[in-house]
Amino acid sequence: MKKNKQSKFTISYPITLFCILIIGLVLIFGVSFAFQRPGDINQSQVAVLEIVLDDNKTGLVLENMIPMTDDDGKMLTGYNFKIKNIGKVNGTYKLLIEDLPLGVIDDGCTPNTLLKREQLRYQLISNHQEISLKELGEVKTNVLDIREIKGGEEQLFELRMWVPLRAGSSDWKNKHYHFKIVVQPINNEG
Repeated sequence: MKKNKQSKFTISYPITLFCILIIGLVLIFGVSFAFQRPGDINQSQVAVLEIVLDDNKTGLVLENMIPMTDDDGKMLTGYNFKIKNIGKVNGTYKLLIEDLPLGVIDDGCTPNTLLKREQLRYQLISNHQEISLKELGEVKTNVLDIREIKGGEEQLFELRMWVPLRAGSSDWKNKHYHFKIVVQPINNEG
C-alpha cells in the first residue's frame, strides 16, 4: 500500500495570480516614483495672506457722524490696513466687510442705535488709488474688492465711511456702525 504524500501548504491558482499582480504593481509604482524628478511632483501651493490692522480690536465703530458730501467724506481720516502675502506664491483674495452683531463691541448699542449699510457711503483706496466710491448697501455678499497679490507683495488700503448728505435727521443722529475687515483667500486651482 502506497501513501500519497500531500503538501501541507497548497495555494490555489487565482490566489497566486493575485499575489503576483500586487507585487508587480508595487514594483512598477516604486520604480516610477524613484525616477521621478523633484519638480514633477504635484504640490498644491497657496499664497499665505496676512492682514495688518491699525489696531488689535475685535471690530471697528463709526460714531459721531454727520451727513456730508462725497467731497467732504473723502477728506475724513480713513481706516488704514494692509494685506501682505508672506508666501512666495502669487494669490487672489476677496476683501470683505462684515457687520458685527450686537454685543461683540461693548458700547451699549441697541438695534435702534445701529446704522444700516443703506445709510452709509464709502470710499476704498488701494495703494493711493480710489477703487470704490458708492453706497455701502450696494456691497453684495460682503465683497468690497477682489485682488491679486504677488508673493512677498504688500498692498495698502484706506477705507472711509460717512452718512450721505441726503440723510434725514432720524437716520443718523446718535447712531453708529460696527464692522470688521476680513481677507478671504481664493483657491486658484481648477
